[in-house]
Amino acid sequence: MSSDDFLVYVEEVYNTANDTISDISTGSINAENIFLIITQLMLIVESYPELNGVQKQDIVIGVLKMAVAKSPIEDDERMIVNIIIDRTAPIVIRQIIRASRGELDLNKVVGCFKSIWRKIKCC
Repeated sequence: MSSDDFLVYVEEVYNTANDTISDISTGSINAENIFLIITQLMLIVESYPELNGVQKQDIVIGVLKMAVAKSPIEDDERMIVNIIIDRTAPIVIRQIIRASRGELDLNKVVGCFKSIWRKIKCC
């Protein structure tokens, strides 16, 4: 996919999300709701059968970054949310996909997320 196509998809998914995900439309994206928003964005990108999994993941991350850039949050919160996106969004997306396929041991996932959250909170 070309970078122009990627940007078109990101903009399209962002606009759809802006209409359907209240945390994005109100600019309320933050460290507390980022994981829920990831899940909701994944549902939106599933409606694009022409995209493969990696492309869908990249688009979700692109939309998250666009939403953060447009959000009226403080710069320090914006930095924290961007770090969360960069470090955890790919992992979260893969785990959500595994869970949807029934391939996930939830006890391991809970331990993993607790570990990630402790690392994030110390920053």
